Amino acid sequence: MKKHLLITILLVLAFSFVAANIHAQSKETAKTEVEKPAQPSMEDYKKLSAEVKERITDIKDVYRKAKLNAQTQLTITIHITENGEVEEVLITPVGRVKKEFLNDVIAVCKSWKFNVKQQMAYQFKVRLQP
Repeated sequence: MKKHLLITILLVLAFSFVAANIHAQSKETAKTEVEKPAQPSMEDYKKLSAEVKERITDIKDVYRKAKLNAQTQLTITIHITENGEVEEVLITPVGRVKKEFLNDVIAVCKSWKFNVKQQMAYQFKVRLQP
């Protein structure tokens, strides 16, 4: 009789352990199946590209006002929020460029607003010459 009771207790413990393990695994699976946000399409980037091209004259105006005599090229990466606001601007110039000029370009880029519905990053180049 004690043997049957001991076997029953061991079986109940084993099944409890298995059930708890299955429950823990199902929670982990649920955590890893988080839905990823949609990625911007090629069409989204084409529209954004057209909007950026319309605004490049803003950067050229900053260059003219800075009265820089050297030719340069800027590689600019803008990070845009889902509201269309530019939240970050990274600039890589070719050659030496005044920090004040770069800060002015960053300010101009951050003032832009785009017609986008999701976060996007976009990189473009601007060639500037006197």
